[in-house]
Amino acid sequence: MNHKRYRELLGEYLPRIIETEAEYKRVMKVFDPLFSKAVKLEADGRSLDVEEEAILNLLSHLIQVYESKHYPIHDLPPYQTLQVMMEEHGLKQKDIVHIFGTQSRASDAISGKRPLSKAQIKALAEYFKVSTDLFL
Repeated sequence: MNHKRYRELLGEYLPRIIETEAEYKRVMKVFDPLFSKAVKLEADGRSLDVEEEAILNLLSHLIQVYESKHYPIHDLPPYQTLQVMMEEHGLKQKDIVHIFGTQSRASDAISGKRPLSKAQIKALAEYFKVSTDLFL
């Protein structure tokens, strides 16, 4: 890891514990473009650099902590949790079909017609950078 680059990114993104809705919105404004960049790079077989990946993971963790306290979704069935996550990240079915293998399997999982497999849960958790518990 290039510590100088990481410090620069920390200065740019200013991550801190999210305590208010205003701070949450600010963090989401910087998280969303970085997450979108990661998704686009992944589609091309590339990835964020190490420093950006570390920032994305940090922001994701801060968001997850805040959302679990203020917007709990753990009581939702797994497919509805997936729908919420997709909506929060502005994703369409085509954006995550690679996790399921085919359009029909993705459609069945998103609609709740087919339960999520352990492998899909793990892949979704890694993709969204959240705990697998959200999809159980």
